[in-house]
Formats: sequence, structure tokens, C-alpha cells
Amino acid sequence: MKFFRNRRIRKAVERALVSVDTGEIRASALEKLTKDETADALASIAKRVLDAEGKEDSARAHLNQALEANPHCWNALAELAELERTTPGHETEAIEAYGELLRLGPEQNVVRGE
Repeated sequence: MKFFRNRRIRKAVERALVSVDTGEIRASALEKLTKDETADALASIAKRVLDAEGKEDSARAHLNQALEANPHCWNALAELAELERTTPGHETEAIEAYGELLRLGPEQNVVRGE
């Protein structure tokens, strides 16, 4: 079932992302997803926007939307932690995001720095 879930999310991301340059999305493309799927889709969109154009504000907005949909979305928290870690002056936000990741899954190597 995870395969189909991931496929649904990938398709929704492709339909939703109007422009990777601006981070603009078509929200209607995400309407049929569950809250968890929406959060993962928005985290994926944020990563693509950040990787393609380095639009930190747009990526951060999508990650915050993802966390509104699902406050425990691992992908959104991991992306947010990394974004905040690399943004000067956002060290406190990075620590908070990494702390939440540790609470959710302390066994994950990415959080322990391995």
C-alpha cells in the first residue's frame, strides 16, 4: 500500500507545482489527499523549490503548511530543520525542529548525525 500512497503523492506534487521558480502551487491538486499525504506533498514541493531556486521563504511557507496539516510529518520536520540549520540567524529554529525529530524517532540516523 505504501507504493500506491507514494505514487498518489508524487502525482499530486506534479499537478500542484505550477512553477518551481516562484513556488506557486495549485492547491486544488492536493484536495483529494489525506492530511498526512498533503503534508508529505508540501514537504516535497518545498524541497524542490529550495533545490531548484533556493527560495527559502517559499520553501519555509510550504513546510509550515505541511506542519499545519500534520504536526508530526517527519519529512517536513527534517526539511525544515535542514533549512533552518543553513539559514544564518535561525539556529534556535533548527534546534527546535531537530528536537521534535528526536521526540518522534530517536532511532533515525539523520537526527543522531550518523
